[in-house]
Formats: sequence, C-alpha cells, structure tokens
Amino acid sequence: EQFVGPTGVAIGSDGGIWGTDPQRSRVLGFDAGGALKGIVQQGVGANEKGRIYRPEGVAVGENGHIYIADFGRDAVTEFTADNAFVREWEVPRPLQVSERGGRIAVSTIYGVALFDTDGNLITKWGTRGKADDQFDIAHGVVIGADGTVYVSDTQNARVKAYKQDGTMLWKSGVSSEASKSAEASGQPVFQLPSGMTIDGKGRLVLVDPFEFAIVVLDPTNGHEIARYGEFGEKDGAFIYPTAIAYDAKRDWFVVADTSNNRLQVVRIPGSGGDLTATVRRALVGPVWFC
Repeated sequence: EQFVGPTGVAIGSDGGIWGTDPQRSRVLGFDAGGALKGIVQQGVGANEKGRIYRPEGVAVGENGHIYIADFGRDAVTEFTADNAFVREWEVPRPLQVSERGGRIAVSTIYGVALFDTDGNLITKWGTRGKADDQFDIAHGVVIGADGTVYVSDTQNARVKAYKQDGTMLWKSGVSSEASKSAEASGQPVFQLPSGMTIDGKGRLVLVDPFEFAIVVLDPTNGHEIARYGEFGEKDGAFIYPTAIAYDAKRDWFVVADTSNNRLQVVRIPGSGGDLTATVRRALVGPVWFC
C-alpha cells in the first residue's frame, strides 16, 4: 500500500479513498480509516485496451465506478471498484477527470472535454496557448453542483470557470512573478494551480504544488478566501501536492502529497455545509495517513 509520487485522488460515497500510483501503473483504494481495500490494475502497465499505463487523475462516479485519466495511453478508462474493466475511450493527453450529474469532465494539456457516462463526446473547448480562451496544461478539473466546470490552467497560473457549453464565466489568478509589480484586488497569487474539489460550503478548493498550499476560492468570481499549508514532511505540510478531494460526510480533504509519497487526510476551517457536517466532524477521529 505504498505510493511513489501519487498525482490523483478521489473519494467515493462510502468514504473510500482512491489514489493514483502512476509510476507503478495502478490505482490504490483505501477505506476511510486508511486500510487498503483494493487495487485497480495490479501488475506491469501496458499500452493496450483494458490496461493502465500511466494513470494521472482519478474520479469515483455516482455509480461507484472508477474513472482513470491515463496520460500514457491517451484514454479515460472505467473500472468497477473490484477491478473489472468496463470501457475506455480516447482522450489525447488526459490529466484529471471529474464526474457529476451524468457528465464526465476531462482536463488535458490542450483544454477540456465533456462526455456522458458512456464515453460519448458532448463538447470540448480550448487549444494550447496563453490567450484567454487557451490552456497550457490543465491539471485540475471539477464539476460544481450547478454544473459549472472549474479548470486549473496550470502553466498559465490561473483558474477558470465555464458553463457546460464552454462559455467562460470568469478567470482568476496572478502569477507569482506578476504579483511582484502589480497586485490585483481579490485575485489569488498562483505558481502552479493544480487539482481541485468543491467543499461542503460550495467553495472551490485547490492545491498549488509550488506554493505548498491548499487555496480556497469564491466559486462566483475566483477571488481568494484563504490558504493553508506549508513546505515540509510533518503533519499538515506538503511537498508538491498535486490533487485534492473532499468527503462531505466526514468534512475532510484528502491531498495527493506527491513528493512526500503519501495521501494525507486534513481539515481546514469553514468547509462543512451544515450542522450535520459539524457533528460528524466532531465525532470522526483525528487524521490518518494512507
């Protein structure tokens, strides 16, 4: 149950935690207490149908199936939780994947593609570049409760929000270099915004590997609310975190703490959606490491 540089993480409705182990061509599953519960595609990776070669991102669908963004095979691959292959479809250079409401959003080097749960393309948008409507390695994507698609435009140091037809709603972010000369009001400072999730309050929460931080954004405009974390190996610290997922039932986050070779379970203030979440937060025990 050891990781080597995990880059993706997802949480199922049962609290199960799934993390990608790209260098060993597999996805590991744990229960909410951190005990190993399963492995998707154990063994040597292969560039062939029904296999995993370099899994970067992972999502757990509402049906409990595991969707894997396989960067090495240019495909999204679907498995059941007990490692049975279901289907796959071609997506050039996929990085992260998110499923909600019968829609699957996949972020890539070039942009975003939206599919139904059978792998049929609905729409796609973006080309590689620096312009407002372009992307340069989109290493994070999540679908909000209202259907909004949020994307980390990683190498461009910005985050963007879209309608599901590809219409941009807002873009947010100032690079750390640009912030030295001009600070945009309310705009977060990013180095490499990466994986993202939605918390119980509906806030957009992402990780920035070069800031070694969890960053909380207002989902209506992308303005920064708070940030947490620091560089290091101790509890609550990170070394190049790449992905994050949220468990609403337990009001906690799981972070793919990539260069610490671990998944880390953490909490931040104000993430619960209601009184029930507050009670669960009080009843569920302290952090665990997978």
